[in-house]
Amino acid sequence: MRNIFLDIGAGPGTSAEYFLRSHKDFEVYSFECDRRNIQSILKKKLKIHLVPCAAWKADGTKKYYPANTRGGGTLYKNKKTGGINRNKFYNVTVVDLARYIKVNFSDEDYIIAKMNCEGAEYVLIPHLEKNGLISWIDEWFVNWHYNKIGMSREEHDRIVKMIPKPLTWKPK
Repeated sequence: MRNIFLDIGAGPGTSAEYFLRSHKDFEVYSFECDRRNIQSILKKKLKIHLVPCAAWKADGTKKYYPANTRGGGTLYKNKKTGGINRNKFYNVTVVDLARYIKVNFSDEDYIIAKMNCEGAEYVLIPHLEKNGLISWIDEWFVNWHYNKIGMSREEHDRIVKMIPKPLTWKPK
């Protein structure tokens, strides 16, 4: 059994950096596609597995809309917050999170998932459920963005219920 921390939407590496201070026996896998944040993570020389891609429901590429003033952005063109310039984007590699988990981990591993992925949580959680992987995650920490991407509260609630035991969530 391995201890795994999935940092989905790693930003500049702050969550991984903080997590590693008190969880030295965990392997950290940080998913980040923003070029500025990847550079910040590399400068920190953290002992993590950097996956320089966005987690998604399939392998491929997607348009990424960076924030105007700082690292970060979204795969959602119509996101209402974060200083997104809808006319400015670049293509990023996306990786099938379910496939990645199946290939790299096992159900016996202790997995903590932190998601701050600017709306992609609403794609990832149903994808993990469809692939029978929800139960592989032992702890969930999710920043929800339904009201920032134009999703109804009803659809948000439906997806939240897919997680059997969310320990922490932070509505935005």
